[in-house]
Amino acid sequence: MPSGDSRKDFILTSIGDFFSLSMDENTLNQLFNAKELNNFLDEQDCHILSTQVEGQKDEKEIYFMNKVEPKGTDDRILIFFKIRPDVITPDNLHSNIFITSMIDSPITALYHSVQKIFAPVLLKNERWSPSFNPKLQSLLGELEAGLGSMVRKSDKADLEVGEREENNLAGILSPNDEFTFWNDRARLAPGRAEKERSAHFHSLFEPLQKSFETLETVPLVECLDILELAFSVLDDVWKQEEYTPAFQQSRMSHLMDIIGK
Repeated sequence: MPSGDSRKDFILTSIGDFFSLSMDENTLNQLFNAKELNNFLDEQDCHILSTQVEGQKDEKEIYFMNKVEPKGTDDRILIFFKIRPDVITPDNLHSNIFITSMIDSPITALYHSVQKIFAPVLLKNERWSPSFNPKLQSLLGELEAGLGSMVRKSDKADLEVGEREENNLAGILSPNDEFTFWNDRARLAPGRAEKERSAHFHSLFEPLQKSFETLETVPLVECLDILELAFSVLDDVWKQEEYTPAFQQSRMSHLMDIIGK
């Protein structure tokens, strides 16, 4: 793919790798001369280049934009953005361009970025957490919790179709996510029966929720007590017969996995 312009080579190679594309010479020539690509590289006040692919198999087309504009929930978007308003040169190529992606939705992308990358680094890392403002730490925790709740609910339609929402495990990354899920459904589910069922599950999980809130501060020997409590609580949830449908097997398996981890 080398073209003589290392800036464009870098971006086009990244695009090809991300979308698993083998681009022919005609496609490369079109992209190489794209107005949006030139704007991003050569105009200091153009901060964003986003890339999307449309079409199927051999009929895929690559589109550039100088803004981020998701069109649907299944979109994959690769985004290049500048951290400083400069013209991009071979010398600042790797120090001024950040790359990120957006899959599924902006909410999902932001939640997983915060939950998996930025919250652990800024809240728990020995180098960064001591210098991170406590108020900002609290706000970051609230942001993570709020985004997680939105991911779990997905959208209003999911709240109205309980089975569909219970099959969505994308936002269940920790035991607390599971406990919060049932608390949210107890408040927000449209029908009285589903509210009562969700409140019942939440009440069964409540003793375990309190233990997991302090898990990182307790001595290792006390963790054994929490594991025994987890076994008892999960057994109660699995065997409960007051409400139907029963707790889903796939959901229980997922919860056991994240507790184990």
